[in-house]
Amino acid sequence: MLEEIKRLSKEHNETFPVLAVIVFNTSHAHLIEALRKQSYVDALDEITGSEIGVFWAARPAGRVELPTFPHGSIGMMLPVYEEPASNKTLYRFFDIEDGQSLPLLVTFSFDSDDCLYFSKTKLPENSAEDAFNQLKKILSDKASLLRDFSDDLKEDRGKMFKELELFDSANEASGLLGSLIRVVGQLRSATNI
Repeated sequence: MLEEIKRLSKEHNETFPVLAVIVFNTSHAHLIEALRKQSYVDALDEITGSEIGVFWAARPAGRVELPTFPHGSIGMMLPVYEEPASNKTLYRFFDIEDGQSLPLLVTFSFDSDDCLYFSKTKLPENSAEDAFNQLKKILSDKASLLRDFSDDLKEDRGKMFKELELFDSANEASGLLGSLIRVVGQLRSATNI
């Protein structure tokens, strides 16, 4: 899978300033359902246009196992998450801890020296519609921002990703602030303050 992503990246890195891969595992049924709907895929393709090339990578799900100990020894029976070996190289490439942190949208690009720049965004898994709506919002916002970037900025992938990271940080902060305001509002209405 990692070699395929590298190959696709080299093919499309000149066409698109940013590439994205939706990384999920086979247990994310809602995201799989969303990506199987051709109308959703077409909508994402139209949103991203010539700014972001989007791919997806379905990985086998890991599992929680109890450790084994040699006969006659005593140990703590704490569950351990076991990741399939086929996932580890892809996860290391994008600095993903393990399959428990999926699904993620990873936006990335390579510069002329093959230096990798990337950012990760956690995706919700409540329903197919939520998964699609979140993908649509993130990709739409990033594609819109990329359209406003100058050609010189798009050529300097390091600077471009710093701008995208600032945008991601501002969106994350506004999302947290909005959540905090909603919680305070709920507390005020519950306590009649």
